[in-house]
Amino acid sequence: MEEKMQPVIDLSHVSKKYHKYQTRSIRDAVSGLFKGIRRRNPKSQRDDWLWAIHDLNFQVFPGRTLGIIGSNGAGKTTTLKLLSKITQPSEGKI
Repeated sequence: MEEKMQPVIDLSHVSKKYHKYQTRSIRDAVSGLFKGIRRRNPKSQRDDWLWAIHDLNFQVFPGRTLGIIGSNGAGKTTTLKLLSKITQPSEGKI
């Protein structure tokens, strides 16, 4: 009877979202300080969600390798942070 191998890494419906805040530019903030004007930007408190990863599924079995490639903003670093437990998923199971 053949024993079925279990995956060493298993991501099931994993998603990670972050709050996205819109703020003023550094140049605007510095010039405001020099002018002595401290205005509050109403958009700076508006929170939107940014999905870094949405519904990711994969398994890695013993003896296999995995490469993570993609363009900027594709979620490569977020995936590595999730796998190393630096951050926790918003949804799904690792």
